[in-house]
Amino acid sequence: MTTQNRATWSDLPTEIVEEILAVLDPPSLLALSKLNRYLNYLALETFFGVALYRISHLRVLAPPSPHDETLTLRAYYLALCLEHVAELEHWIYGDVRQSLQQFHILISLAHRLRSLKSLKLRITLLAPCWGWGNHRVEGEVLITMLHELVEAAMSKGCEKLRIEGNSFPYCGLSASGIRAFRSRETVSTRAYKWMKRCVSFPCISSPDESPPPSSLDEKISDDFSTSPRSHITSCILSRPALLGSTALPFIAKLLRRNAGTITYLDMNCFGLTRSWWKARALSLALFNGITLPHLATLILHIQVSTISTGNFAWFLSRHSQISTLEVHDPSTLPQDTSMIISSHRPLSLPSLRILRIPARVADWIFTNMMEPLVLKTLEVYGRSHPDGFDKLGDAIYQIRCCSGHIQNLMLHANWWQYGNDLMENGNDRLNLQNFPSNIEVQKLCFVFEISPVITSMCPIKLAGGLVNVMRLFPLVKELEMRFGENSASVLDGLGTREMVRKKITEQFPDLCVSSVLC
Repeated sequence: MTTQNRATWSDLPTEIVEEILAVLDPPSLLALSKLNRYLNYLALETFFGVALYRISHLRVLAPPSPHDETLTLRAYYLALCLEHVAELEHWIYGDVRQSLQQFHILISLAHRLRSLKSLKLRITLLAPCWGWGNHRVEGEVLITMLHELVEAAMSKGCEKLRIEGNSFPYCGLSASGIRAFRSRETVSTRAYKWMKRCVSFPCISSPDESPPPSSLDEKISDDFSTSPRSHITSCILSRPALLGSTALPFIAKLLRRNAGTITYLDMNCFGLTRSWWKARALSLALFNGITLPHLATLILHIQVSTISTGNFAWFLSRHSQISTLEVHDPSTLPQDTSMIISSHRPLSLPSLRILRIPARVADWIFTNMMEPLVLKTLEVYGRSHPDGFDKLGDAIYQIRCCSGHIQNLMLHANWWQYGNDLMENGNDRLNLQNFPSNIEVQKLCFVFEISPVITSMCPIKLAGGLVNVMRLFPLVKELEMRFGENSASVLDGLGTREMVRKKITEQFPDLCVSSVLC
């Protein structure tokens, strides 16, 4: 048989090729996909599964995948028909060597795509059994590659950026990075520019110019000059994006470059360092160095004791257009480490509709709120600290002093403990509030933080405690109780739901029974 008459893969029927590919292992499929476009399509379709993968119409590269992360990334990189892909989501999982390989492939893949509207990364580094002693250099290399991947995504017009996971080896919160994260302008200069945007003062001359940027700032600015299409609107940043010597300066430049387009910002600043002073310096830099004119949603995971109310008030005054504000504090520190009250400044948040905050923050915000409340959802967290109910009582006191309307008020606390203390000892830890309420609440929701101990469960005591709280909001039209999964199973077995429902409706006959939900 001559060479011209020899059969090739393309001459075989598709059914036979699929039967051959079905018996090959994943590495062999990836090797075969390099031959031509025809086998590339069939081999990768077999690699991912016909039901899961249509390479010619694929728009989102996201898990789950039937193979490990490295093989999946190699398959994405070898695919020739990715012109429709606009979203990339990947879980980087493995040791340092595997993570470096996956970063290399992700960077090459990002450069190949025509556009990349969304980049979502979850990074999980597995620590070796002998520790990180031999990986001091790899940590900074991983940070550099992460920045290179973000720059590649920005050059493709990235609009949604999400980075989460654990930290890199030997990469901590950098003091020099915090200094670079802060604004280079003085307080008077920033205040003047903010006032100039709000009110025109033609007779006032501008203060001195801000100092020239440092060499590090110039270097990062040059790096971003290659991404003119960047217009990030949603930004979610966690530990991998904030730890390291160059991480915070990079994030600061990213936020300032996209300041005109970012509307959603979620930053997890909790647990980045053991030093309280360094955590406080980070919160000061965060509230002083960031100005996002179109920010609508702000979610912060931060230790509340590191927040200075003066800087927080200054931040909120520059972002009065915020409609959703969430502050989460996962710490279990005692309540004596409260917020740093520097001064009482009036707050004006006319666009605010959703608010989820700890009781300590709620007490401060509603003390300084200027206009009436018009909230769709208000969640106040009273954690299981020794004086958690005292802080929750202070927050409820300030809420009742405000005027306005709240559609859904959610109170998180250990209501089993509150009912026992109130009915057994007469100890009302929410404080006595005998004045009429000015706020109108349509729906009141009790969220049970801790599963009850069976020996301390008493439906009558629980109902008595909830009734005492409901008297503080006499205009409530609807009541809801949300239990955890463990509490719900216990309640179903003891018939507590119906008993609590009956006791509450006896005290408030205007409440419809069907509106008391569990």
